[in-house]
Amino acid sequence: MILHPTPMIQAGRRRARRGFTSTSPWPAEPVPPADQHLAQALADVATIGILQQRSVHRSAMLTEQLQSALNSRVAIEQAKGVLAERNGVGMDAAFAALRQHARNHNLKLTALALAVLRGDVDPDTVLAGPAGA
Repeated sequence: MILHPTPMIQAGRRRARRGFTSTSPWPAEPVPPADQHLAQALADVATIGILQQRSVHRSAMLTEQLQSALNSRVAIEQAKGVLAERNGVGMDAAFAALRQHARNHNLKLTALALAVLRGDVDPDTVLAGPAGA
């Protein structure tokens, strides 16, 4: 069995090689042009499939990251609202207090926001500032 390598090319760039076998005895007979064209067409289709799969995977990862960022932002905004309403402060002051409390206690901002929303952290403690740290 003889292996005939065929380049996998996309946008003019060689991506890899795909081997096609033949049952010709050694020494190998030249591959007929029609078979070379068929082998290249199959390699091109395989290249497109591989690149499409990568694109789908990247899109899924990006979607997951964006959804996580959105969920985080929603929790932070809700916690800011709780802090602002609870003590009659502005949204900027509520965010500054939330951020400072997270820094002082080595917490991620989203984790603190979720704790405020669940009632695990008292909003008064967050708004107390460094004295309550």
